[in-house]
Amino acid sequence: MDVKTIGVVAVILLLAAGGLAFFLQPTTTANPSLPGFTAQNVSLRALATGLYDKDVIRIKAGIPVEFSFSADPESYCGTVLWIPEFNVKLESLKGETQTATFTPKKPGEYAYRCPMNMFRGKIIAE
Repeated sequence: MDVKTIGVVAVILLLAAGGLAFFLQPTTTANPSLPGFTAQNVSLRALATGLYDKDVIRIKAGIPVEFSFSADPESYCGTVLWIPEFNVKLESLKGETQTATFTPKKPGEYAYRCPMNMFRGKIIAE
């Protein structure tokens, strides 16, 4: 075999291996007992400016969400996060990260806010 033929065969083998690896990747599923289970990881930070770093968060309905929250200590009421529909209350008084896990069962919009409703945002489950 000449060098050009060996190069062509090598490229074909690499492409085939890459395609096989793509199709064998685990998929995201809402059943934690299945291999390849993953949760949706979301992070949110309350800023000293009086806003969250994200005012809209998009997720998939039916898949668990691992929601991490932290707050600048100077964000006052923003150091507490409420997500009423999922019974989530997280408090980050010194900038530490707090985490809650929940699963939105159906598509829709779900509010998150501080106790005084000054910091506001929404989760859109699709």
